[in-house]
Amino acid sequence: ASRRRLEEKEISRLEAVAARYHAWGVKNPAFHKRQKATETRIARLEATKTKAHVPRARRLEIPDNTLEARVVLRVSGLDLMAPGAERKLLAIDNLAVAAGDRVALLGPNGAGKTTLLTTLAGAFVPGAHYDRSAPIRFNPGARLAYFDQLMSGLPLDSSLIDYLQAIPGIVERDAIRQLAQAGFDFRRTREPIAVLSSGERARLLFLRLKLEAPNLYVLDEPTSHLDIEGQEALESQLDESDAACLLVSHDRWFTRAVATRFLEIQRGRLVEVDSPEPFFESQTA
Repeated sequence: ASRRRLEEKEISRLEAVAARYHAWGVKNPAFHKRQKATETRIARLEATKTKAHVPRARRLEIPDNTLEARVVLRVSGLDLMAPGAERKLLAIDNLAVAAGDRVALLGPNGAGKTTLLTTLAGAFVPGAHYDRSAPIRFNPGARLAYFDQLMSGLPLDSSLIDYLQAIPGIVERDAIRQLAQAGFDFRRTREPIAVLSSGERARLLFLRLKLEAPNLYVLDEPTSHLDIEGQEALESQLDESDAACLLVSHDRWFTRAVATRFLEIQRGRLVEVDSPEPFFESQTA
């Protein structure tokens, strides 16, 4: 069983590598050869995986309507209306997001991307069990982290160190160390968040999200205020975790590098597409 877990972990790592090569291959076809080699290695590992017996767990409680273990979010029969209007923006018949899925939402401005993310974040209740008739259903074990491009949730009057110490289990020493590793000078740890630049606020917010260890990220234009170093750190943070993610970004490079699934809004419907390139080309045209 231990060997099987290690093999599964290696396969997941290689799948992420192959996804990166696929994204990079858009600009440099030489990466397609590496992608094929990585996929061949994945197939070989899949074919020779160690077989492990998993005993069936006894459940003494009455079965309830909890979602499948790896499905973090289900959306079905959801109609999104334009804010402050009676116009329907988007209809979602059925959408499932599993652990490890990094889903990029594609669509022109005004199509409803931000409205969808805001609606999902607003519907989340930690630890709740959702009725199957609910249009938005989170796994009871879901831990959601929401980033909106205005960073409206930041307590501007709070100090940097107090902001991190609000996380359960984070003491002053931990907060100072984490802030230092994120590039904040010790002398600034007692300053209010209000004095930070937009880029520094984004860096602080993502540090907080990382320490909270979410398994579902909802990100609206997460790279708008980040420099290249910050964008690379965010890519690594998402790539190295098994967290699910729904994101909207105008940064094409970031979208290609991070996303493993692409959903495009077409005529008020969500349509899964194999690649973002046709949409990007239509926007350029």
